[in-house]
Amino acid sequence: MGSGRLVRGKESLRGLCVPTRFPGLDLIPARFSYRRLDLHLHKRVHPRNVLAKLLAPLARVYRWIFLDCPPGITLLSENVFRAVDLLLVPVIPTPLSLRTFEEIVVFYQRKGMDRARVLPFFSLVERRKRIHRTTMEVFAAREERVCRQSIPSLSDIESMALTRRPVAFYRPRSEAGRAYAALWDEVRANAEALADHAAGRNMS
Repeated sequence: MGSGRLVRGKESLRGLCVPTRFPGLDLIPARFSYRRLDLHLHKRVHPRNVLAKLLAPLARVYRWIFLDCPPGITLLSENVFRAVDLLLVPVIPTPLSLRTFEEIVVFYQRKGMDRARVLPFFSLVERRKRIHRTTMEVFAAREERVCRQSIPSLSDIESMALTRRPVAFYRPRSEAGRAYAALWDEVRANAEALADHAAGRNMS
């Protein structure tokens, strides 16, 4: 299936979902043809809201939908920004990574999108490194919204690419497993709070 048919509504995302061996988890496998998504989006009349429309049927089936957004700000990533209820941004505790995060915030504000939906968290953290500790302290002091839980740099996490198993599933009591579980609790609470706020605003 080509990305053009998907963008034109000739194919549905629901039809692309496949089950995994993990209970409650389905996924849409990556395809080589998706590399042309940006080109097909540019051809649409309202190119920035295509993904939101494609995701709407899935929202009636799944409680949670996660989109793995590629780095960089493109028309595809803007579609993701506009479609999601919460944009979770991994930040490596280094000045260059912080600059990238700031570019996302500026883009959100320039496009009139809700800055409250952007939630950063620190990843690949090595607390023995002074620059990591200092960067996280400075960032947390100036940012109103940032996850308290960070993800450490551990071999268990790197091995997920080889084992193709979530570390929180096969090693839930490990440091990595507990870190991901705690991060998810925090992310879920933030997402539910935003949903409650939006529901209250729509009722008023």
